[in-house]
Amino acid sequence: PDDAERQALLGVALAHAGRAAEAAAAGDRAVALARAAVDPFDARYVAHLRLRIHLRAGERERALALLARLVAEPYFL
Repeated sequence: PDDAERQALLGVALAHAGRAAEAAAAGDRAVALARAAVDPFDARYVAHLRLRIHLRAGERERALALLARLVAEPYFL
C-alpha cells in the first residue's frame, strides 16, 4: 500500500519473522513514502520504526546511525 506507517509496521513484523531483507525493503519503501508526508512527525515515526527493523535484524551499527539522526530533532522515543 501507499501508506508509510503500514509499510514500516510490515517491515517490523518481517524483521521479527527473521526475514531481514524483506524487512529492510519495506522500511526503505516506508521512508520514501514518508518523505512525501505533510507532517514531519510522520517521517520521524517511520524513521523510528525503521530503526527497530535494523535493530531486530541485528544491524546495530545502522540502527545506531539512525538513532543519532532521530534524537537530533524533537521527538519522543
